[in-house]
Order: sequence, then structure tokens, then C-alpha cells
Amino acid sequence: MAKSYLENHAALLPLRCTLVPWGTGRLGSDLEVTPERAVLMQYVDADDEATQKRFYEALLEIPWLKRNVRYAVMTALDRSQQEENTKIELARTLTVKCEVDEVKARMQANGERPPKGDLYVAAVQEVAERIGMEPEALVQRFRRLKAASTPRPSVRSPRAWGV
Repeated sequence: MAKSYLENHAALLPLRCTLVPWGTGRLGSDLEVTPERAVLMQYVDADDEATQKRFYEALLEIPWLKRNVRYAVMTALDRSQQEENTKIELARTLTVKCEVDEVKARMQANGERPPKGDLYVAAVQEVAERIGMEPEALVQRFRRLKAASTPRPSVRSPRAWGV
């Protein structure tokens, strides 16, 4: 079977990221990114697992990758799409929680008094409105986060028996 054009020319384009002192990088950043030598996949050894993993990771960065192909790549990397989605939602929840805390701190610093409820309720309402979510749903998301992070006693633990 003949290889397609893409099979022969798919390449990894590795980038090297280097921290540089005090904003001496391009456009005043603290990071300098330089391209490395491209590696054509037809010349990669079948036993080179590190290069194969980098290639699979690069495939996952493609936003238009079909769902079944993404699933196959995730399976090859021994990862779960559900776990990835859970991590993304956890990150979103933690980010929104930080926003609520910042809004609450700003309200306290400005001496604002909400007409109804306390500062936390007002902060949740403001952030929920900004992100297009119902305040009750946002509070429920925070409750689930707190419940998931609270350690539960083991069944075999004497504390669980009330001793």
C-alpha cells in the first residue's frame, strides 16, 4: 500500500522555550521561543516512544481533529477524555471562584453595601452575570468543589464508627 503525501511529510516542529532575565526576550517578555530542527515522521524509529508521544500530543492540539481520531490518540497516550474534561472544568471552577473572591475583596475595599444579602452573594451575582451563568448554578458548582475536596473518613476508621 502506497503512503500518502501527508504520511511521508508529517513532521514534528519542536520549539525550545528558554527563560531569559528581566524581559530581555522578544517584545520584552521573560520567555524566548526558538524553533528547533523539524523531524519528518518517516525517519523516526518505531521504538522511539518519546518522539511518538510528542507527535500524539501535537495531534491533540489540533482543534478540528475528529472525535474518533482524538479518542484513538488519547487511548494511545493512556489518557481519558473524560478525565481531561473534568480537569478543564475544575480549572474553570477554580478560576471563577478566584474571580468571586476578587470581586468580594473589591467591594469590601470600596465599602460597598449590597441592597440584599451579603457581599459574597453580591459578588457571586456579579460574576455569574458576567460569565452568563445563573447564580444558583455557580453556587452549586462551588458546593460540589468543596464536597470533592473534603476528605471523607474511611469505613474502617474508628472515627467513622463514632468511637
